[in-house]
Amino acid sequence: MKELLKCCEHRHNNVEDFYSAIREERSKLRAFAQEIMDHWPEGGVDGDDLQEIAIRHGLIVPAIKYEPCGVGCFCESYAGIDEFENGVTCFVKTELLNGGK
Repeated sequence: MKELLKCCEHRHNNVEDFYSAIREERSKLRAFAQEIMDHWPEGGVDGDDLQEIAIRHGLIVPAIKYEPCGVGCFCESYAGIDEFENGVTCFVKTELLNGGK
């Protein structure tokens, strides 16, 4: 437990803040999972629905990018390099999905 708190001390002032953040993240993930499961078993969730649900629950955020993000980003695969001049909407994973990286 000490190692876990030490690795996260840069993000939290004390243990209570740490546990509060954990509870908040758990709530977001649970709400995301519940909304996905609302479509089961009758129907599916397509990519657009999944994206909107992920935004709603704080897993990804839209960001305007003027150059490809790099490894792990898909904006370069759907936007041509010339489109970045005017800005491309990229959906970036939040800390919740990146594990604080």
